[in-house]
Amino acid sequence: AVEVYSRLCRLYPRYRIAHMPEAKGALATCADVVGNATLPGDTYRWHVDADPSALDARAPRGLGGYANGDADRPLYVSLLVYLNPE
Repeated sequence: AVEVYSRLCRLYPRYRIAHMPEAKGALATCADVVGNATLPGDTYRWHVDADPSALDARAPRGLGGYANGDADRPLYVSLLVYLNPE
């Protein structure tokens, strides 16, 4: 995770890149880094990985209740990393 973070910071120096903080509670439950390995035979469908409008506006750290991409608000993005056997 540190290597990916440092590379992203070098690629996008004008942006502040941060992990979504871990949140546990009645308003939101999420981990800061989520692993999601697929296996042969899995079904793939379109889905939303992260949507701040789907979280309660009272979610921890103000991470809910707004449209993703709103000015001056965190932008939720997903990052897929494919690892080879090496």
